Amino acid sequence: SQADTAAYCRCDPCEEINEHEGSPMGSQLMFVNAVAERVEKAHPDAKVGTLAYWHTRKPPKTVRPRHNVQIQLCSIECCTLHPIDDSNCEKNRSFCQDTDEWGKICSDIWIWNYNTNFHAYDLPFPNLRVVGPNVRYFLRNNAKGLFMQANGNGMTGELCDLRNYIIGRIIWNPDLDDRSLCEEFVRLHYKGAAQPILDYINMLHDNAEAKGVHPNCFPVPEDVGLDTEMSRKAFDYFEQALTLADDDTVRARVEKASICAYKAIIVAGGELMEET
Repeated sequence: SQADTAAYCRCDPCEEINEHEGSPMGSQLMFVNAVAERVEKAHPDAKVGTLAYWHTRKPPKTVRPRHNVQIQLCSIECCTLHPIDDSNCEKNRSFCQDTDEWGKICSDIWIWNYNTNFHAYDLPFPNLRVVGPNVRYFLRNNAKGLFMQANGNGMTGELCDLRNYIIGRIIWNPDLDDRSLCEEFVRLHYKGAAQPILDYINMLHDNAEAKGVHPNCFPVPEDVGLDTEMSRKAFDYFEQALTLADDDTVRARVEKASICAYKAIIVAGGELMEET
């Protein structure tokens, strides 16, 4: 696959191919096919995978992946608040179009989907309502595999325990109701402190939807609808949850979950005034 940058070969032969194919995936896929042809001679059952990512996401006009080439389609440009197949979300339309086009020319499509904020892992990130709809969309479009990339760099990303639970359960059984899974986890994990955390989750998502934002996976506070008022409301919900914690174990879980509220206060909470 290409490097994780916008740089790719622009020599005259490659540029001629890409111009003809209407996408830098033209020269990329020709190269991958050539590799796959040679690999097949020694390993006839092996697959050669490549990403349809960023500048290579758009399929080429005429070049087709060989039967032993696997395409992993990446949704990095998509909105993380609205389901990918939400026709009212302009940010997602081109990805759906590319998904349709790849489905016409490739029988082995995998997905790379994004479920965290790479700009700030600990900032409130309202994507819990799209996990289920997105997985079901990929399934309807004949995806054979799915990588849901979330906060893999630590154990304290915003609601990472909850998000991993929802992702794991939905991938195992896409017919499950993701909102019911959310409530199930929160009530079992946070026990007596569950309700304020559920209220925070609903407030965060409702607010972002009402403000009409379309965050990607690198959002700053305003991209997810955070301002001074919302940041302080989030903080208050977690303060309330702490007072309801059943024991030290639950309190520790709530304290971990509250990191996102502290982050919101720091970056979007306005001036902090010491109370005397």
